[in-house]
Amino acid sequence: MNRFRVIAVGSLLAGCLIVSVSPGLAWEWGGNFPYRYDRWRDVRHDRRDIYRDRRDLHRDYAELRQDRRDLWRDLRDGASPRDIARDRQDIWNDLADIRRDRLDLREDYRDLAEDFWDLRRDRRELHRDFRGYE
Repeated sequence: MNRFRVIAVGSLLAGCLIVSVSPGLAWEWGGNFPYRYDRWRDVRHDRRDIYRDRRDLHRDYAELRQDRRDLWRDLRDGASPRDIARDRQDIWNDLADIRRDRLDLREDYRDLAEDFWDLRRDRRELHRDFRGYE
């Protein structure tokens, strides 16, 4: 009797575990769906990166305008050569930041185009797969 009870309780527990785990495994092994959602997530991340890089680029342009105004003011007021050299170095640093932000922005646009191309390819494959069932 004791052996029968252990087998019954064990099978009941195993059945509960199988029933509770199977929906999670079905979603994880669902075929093409998680892959497509990852593609859309990539597109959203690329758009977010583009937004942030454009914001950084606008900030760098604002800093460049401010540093040029400071240089002009220092030249007009006859500031020390050290201040003028510092202002010119700030301008060069701002220009380097702008170049770096432009490269990042170009790379983000390229990534966005690649992700859209991958989405298009996935849709074609999905359409081709479902066309066979008609």
